[in-house]
Amino acid sequence: MWDQHKATITIEDSAAVRVIGREVLSDDRRRLFNYVLDDGHYVSGGPSNSGGVVFEWFAKQFGDFRNAFDLETCMEDLIKEASAADPGAERLLFLPYLLGERAPIWNAQARGYSLG
Repeated sequence: MWDQHKATITIEDSAAVRVIGREVLSDDRRRLFNYVLDDGHYVSGGPSNSGGVVFEWFAKQFGDFRNAFDLETCMEDLIKEASAADPGAERLLFLPYLLGERAPIWNAQARGYSLG
């Protein structure tokens, strides 16, 4: 049974947030998708081109590989480090546009942003 107060998040190579409701959610900037679930219910959500692929990229760039091909241990260590970091990351901002982006910017060429 669906619950109008819950959302589903999927993170694989890409990612999306989805909700089920009785009305189509709309957005003038086209950041949402909608499709029919059944008579009277719709799935609405917001996609992202990048999901787990971003973390995998980060691990390969900055991880400490003690054993060859040990990506899982490397990722666990990175999660522990991130958990201990102070909020705000000293003003570091990472935009996950490794593969361009769909919503909310709809730019297949997006790669990053300069704060000047």
